[in-house]
Amino acid sequence: MRVVKPTRRLLEAYLRMREATLATCAEKYILPADPFAPPPSWFVPSEWRWAVDGGEVVGVLNVRNRLNRALREWGGHVGVAVSAKRRGEGIGSALFKRGVGMAREFAPGGVLVTVGADNHASLRMVAAVALAEGWPLSARLGKVGRMGVWRIRIGAAEGRKDGVKICSFPR
Repeated sequence: MRVVKPTRRLLEAYLRMREATLATCAEKYILPADPFAPPPSWFVPSEWRWAVDGGEVVGVLNVRNRLNRALREWGGHVGVAVSAKRRGEGIGSALFKRGVGMAREFAPGGVLVTVGADNHASLRMVAAVALAEGWPLSARLGKVGRMGVWRIRIGAAEGRKDGVKICSFPR
């Protein structure tokens, strides 16, 4: 698997992956219908990457360079979507690890990630990658509208007095 910047040459492969995955993706905006169109005015600057395997786009990574109020509630710095057919193969973990590495440049106080409270696979992936990489985590459960959302900060802010909270995620 390669991780590349989006190209028009891979557009058809991306659109196939998007169509097959959209119904099962929590962050629908991470799979835009036209990834080369100018983003809406409310989007923040971001970096996009596609995971490609054998000419097929199997995953999408979006790293937001800054957060607005909405992204602090839902979205955070890093968004990942993996082809519904390819989940469970480590693609999301690889993209997430890369995304956190990229976001650290823009988020010296810690990278914010949000995960729906019922998205147990993503919660396990975030915790497993953070543990494997030795990244400290703090997390709190909140709500966006009626939906439960974990807000997870990876990497403690410098000089933080209370240390890093240890939390457990549902299995």
